[in-house]
Amino acid sequence: MASETALVPTSLTAQLAVMGEETREYIEEKGKLADTTLRAYASDWKEFSSWMGSRRLRLLPSDPRAIARYLVHLARSTHDANGRERRPKVACITRVISAVAYYHRDAGLEWFIPPEVKKAMKSIRRDLKVAQTKKQAITLDMISAMIPVTKSARDRAILLVGLFGAFRRSEIAAFDYAHVRFVTKGLEIWVKSSKTDQEGKGEWVGVSYMSDPKLCPVRAMRAHLDESGIVEGPIFRNRWGARLSPAAVAEIVQKTAKAAGIKADFAGHSLRSGHATIASQKGKSEAAIMRQGRWKNVAIVRGYYRNATLFDDNSSTGLA
Repeated sequence: MASETALVPTSLTAQLAVMGEETREYIEEKGKLADTTLRAYASDWKEFSSWMGSRRLRLLPSDPRAIARYLVHLARSTHDANGRERRPKVACITRVISAVAYYHRDAGLEWFIPPEVKKAMKSIRRDLKVAQTKKQAITLDMISAMIPVTKSARDRAILLVGLFGAFRRSEIAAFDYAHVRFVTKGLEIWVKSSKTDQEGKGEWVGVSYMSDPKLCPVRAMRAHLDESGIVEGPIFRNRWGARLSPAAVAEIVQKTAKAAGIKADFAGHSLRSGHATIASQKGKSEAAIMRQGRWKNVAIVRGYYRNATLFDDNSSTGLA
């Protein structure tokens, strides 16, 4: 568009400086956004900045038409930076909008999703025909098959505590010895901050004993601590003694499922969604499930376990 070239071009360095290093540091320090979210936004913003800079387009404030063009560019991209074929995901493209909004507001600029961007996203969703899909949830039968083939007490604790505690993979990776305590009814774990805890207040989460010792998260955590000898610092560590990463937690879920012969699209989040699935099948209330998982949006929770309850009180059952 000819009019876009008339935008005032300035160096990317100068534009980024407008946001203010102190402001960004303050936001990260106070935990207003989860660390994983901040890292994702930073990565999206870096790529967006590079694209805008290569076209000598103003970064802050960004022209809505330029943002729309960039989103379409992402949707049409079929290869990554290394030349590997990839399928664009609507969820990733949508996150770019959140990143752009975050950095505009961080710079003191007002931000509302422009009509041009809304129109572009509507076309992108239609063209890609890709709905935001969640990783498959782990069921009780699946975890029963996975636990016997786990490689270590650490992996068993990760799977069971993550599943029955409804924890995110980032939360599991962040567990510290000082924030775990064994009580009469089970295990209490302090979650320092999470995706839905935007102010970083933190809270205690309780995980109960299970009647089946082999599937008990409390016993699994005790066994891991006794075996590892950990009495301070990170609870879950890699072979070199460093804190386990969220990605490593997801990998443990995937590899254990494969070892158990389970063919499913699993990730770290499968533990969390699995909790909602199993709890709903066991008749737990929606309020109790949301409280355990610290969910704020009821629609999200229902999306996790809807497939697991498709045949509960199903009107098609016994019709013929």
